[in-house]
Amino acid sequence: MPTPNHKRLREFAESIGAGQYVPQRRFLYQALRGLYIGKDTTLCSWGRALREDQQLLHTVQRLSRALKSKRLRDDVLQASTLRRTATMVKKHCRAVSVDETDVRKYFGPKMPLIGPVRDGSKGEVGMGWTVLRADGVGRNGRHVPLHVTTYSQKQPGFKSAPATLQNFLAKLVKELPASTPFIFDRGYDGTGYRRIFNKLNIRFTVRLTYKDKWGRRRIDHRGKAMRLSDVADLKSTMSFRLKRFDKKEIWKLRVGWINDVTFYNSGGKPESRKYSLVVVRRADKDPMVLLTTDAVRTNEQAREVAERYFDRWSVEDGHRMLKVVFNLENLRVLTWVGIQRMIFLTHAAYAFMAWLVHHADGEKLASKAPAIGPVPKFPYYRLALALGYVLVS
Repeated sequence: MPTPNHKRLREFAESIGAGQYVPQRRFLYQALRGLYIGKDTTLCSWGRALREDQQLLHTVQRLSRALKSKRLRDDVLQASTLRRTATMVKKHCRAVSVDETDVRKYFGPKMPLIGPVRDGSKGEVGMGWTVLRADGVGRNGRHVPLHVTTYSQKQPGFKSAPATLQNFLAKLVKELPASTPFIFDRGYDGTGYRRIFNKLNIRFTVRLTYKDKWGRRRIDHRGKAMRLSDVADLKSTMSFRLKRFDKKEIWKLRVGWINDVTFYNSGGKPESRKYSLVVVRRADKDPMVLLTTDAVRTNEQAREVAERYFDRWSVEDGHRMLKVVFNLENLRVLTWVGIQRMIFLTHAAYAFMAWLVHHADGEKLASKAPAIGPVPKFPYYRLALALGYVLVS
């Protein structure tokens, strides 16, 4: 007999599968259920989780056909999922973080379109695929996975990483309010990326690289030219404390700021769009320079920009959770379409858990997981464990 959690998962699969054929909607439900119970991206683990009254081989073959089926329309699936997650972001998040991660394959050099990726955790280059993710930034780790796309430098029609980012952001802009702040880390502070942000007319904050050659970039501050590296020496005007939700520590931070800043174009003239720069200092760490389109006029506004950026850091917990809980780097799919869909399905599984946390009794359900201690502030590891148990029946 179906439990309330079975019904919720089926309703979620039906909502993101709106516009798909009935077999494809049924596959979405079974794929999500297989991910929660099997805790793996291999089809055989899904087959064992479904416990169908037939040989496991037949179940795996059916799932394989469904995963690569041409009748599953990816654009419709992604659009319907984005509409649902955007609704949660509007209600529960104060910004959107866009970041890259990777699915690295230590073995399998012949897998489809596998290419070089940079492993940020180890600081080395390996083989795999690049995953571009957007998360709604909530307080205390209550984030909402918003959108995802997987790409490879070797895929047909690939132009560049900035072009991929522009298409990615264009989809987000259509579903979110114009006032939604976007947050980017270092690596997105180049002139080309800034032009993309301005072309889409988004409100953004990005961390600037100001050392080495990047520090020689010139900016205009009210008619006065200065180097970006000089901004790091800006005097602090306010001190405050910031409690990290995921660690038992409190940071003592100091901020300074300037506004009415513009960059120079290729012709040597100041650009029209004005920005603010917020410099954040912590203990003996190097200063952090944040570029924002917000018109910072007070110390409190500068503090808000800094806090919003630090909230973004916990988004990386979502990257790690997908790889650990669903064993994402154990991909064994042998088609490019299948790889993209498998990564998307883990994103959808994360989105369902976010819906449970924000709209249902997700934390109560997480407390039923066979684990020691209270439910942590980032509840998704515990919630995925609990779903694996309640969906077995």
